[in-house]
Amino acid sequence: MDVARAENALERAKEQLAADAPDLNRPRAEAALARAQNRIKVASNS
Repeated sequence: MDVARAENALERAKEQLAADAPDLNRPRAEAALARAQNRIKVASNS
């Protein structure tokens, strides 16, 4: 996965957590945020 896609995923995860919708699955959103951060690290090291 390239850095741009990982950064887009990170932004989406941040937006979901910031919106804090009543139907938000918070643990899943936090996991998505962590995955996106890890993908950025991996992609930038490649």
